[in-house]
Amino acid sequence: MNEKSDKPEDKPEFQGDNSDASLTEAVIAAAESEPSGDEKKGLSGILKFFIFLLIVTAIVAGGLANNGQLEPMLESAKATINEKLADLNAGSESDGIAFNEQDDPASEVLPTAEFEALQNEQDAEVAAEQLPEFEQPETLVEPEGDRSGPSPEQVNELLATIDGLRNEISNMEASQRALSKQMHEQQQANLQARLRWITDPASHLPQLQLAWNEISMLPNLSDRQRESAAKLHQLASDSSQALQAWQAELNGWADKFALPEEEEISVKPEHPWLAWWAGQFHLRRAPTAEARRLVNLRDRLLKTGHLLSFEKWPNQADWLTLRNDLLLAASKMNNAQPVELALPEDFTAIQRDIESMRSTAAKWAEGKKGEI
Repeated sequence: MNEKSDKPEDKPEFQGDNSDASLTEAVIAAAESEPSGDEKKGLSGILKFFIFLLIVTAIVAGGLANNGQLEPMLESAKATINEKLADLNAGSESDGIAFNEQDDPASEVLPTAEFEALQNEQDAEVAAEQLPEFEQPETLVEPEGDRSGPSPEQVNELLATIDGLRNEISNMEASQRALSKQMHEQQQANLQARLRWITDPASHLPQLQLAWNEISMLPNLSDRQRESAAKLHQLASDSSQALQAWQAELNGWADKFALPEEEEISVKPEHPWLAWWAGQFHLRRAPTAEARRLVNLRDRLLKTGHLLSFEKWPNQADWLTLRNDLLLAASKMNNAQPVELALPEDFTAIQRDIESMRSTAAKWAEGKKGEI
């Protein structure tokens, strides 16, 4: 009995609400109690998930910032948030409830200007991180020295060098003029020598052909003079070839008219000494009149061909007689068939060509003294 009467005395004087006491005891017990292994694993998994989510969000935000898509999305999100806040404020005013943003710290929203400034600052930081670093160009440092300009001695030396170069240029120009003059005089001498060679009566067609060829290749000739020299060279070449063809024709017919050697008609004795004595003499038949005529014609052909090689033209009457005799003998050899001779009727054309070549050379030498 005594013990039961003593129990109310041991109770504390402060008597509170039973619900508050139980809540306090539960919080203290939860704080004092250590989490179990399963709870630790759960918390660790949640923490890892949030870290992974933050990394993925940062990667996506960086990619959108590189592509220029982050700012439009932020603008769209900001516009959506402003619309939701406007709707909430309108709804709270219609219900008669005063919505105070300062009462709820979680509902604080930055003003539009501050939000845009913060967003621009973030974009600038991301762009600065992505841009490559450029090295600042090194400032040119002027070498230290005397900046007062060149000294009078240096100026005088430079002027002397310039004068020396001018003198050298003048000397080179004078040497060039002298060399050009000498070359011109040499060309004139070469031209005069060849012109004298052409006008010399002792020169023949081969020499004229060679001289006009060399003249046509001389430098500093005018187009008209070079063309004239080339034509005269071709004319001399054609005349020389024609003359050689005529000589070959005459010599060819002369060879056809050669007399065959007659057999000896002397008798050789049987005695050796008498045979040797008889062998010292030759006895043949005398040629006929026709044979003597062919021999005469052959001699005339050879003589005329020899004269043509020296450009000594035969008399026109003698040449026609020789040509007719040759035609007659050739027709007899060809069984009275007509024969065409590759010989001219006269030498007037070739003589005129040679005279044209010589007169042109004389005009070149006398008109302007052969000047080019």
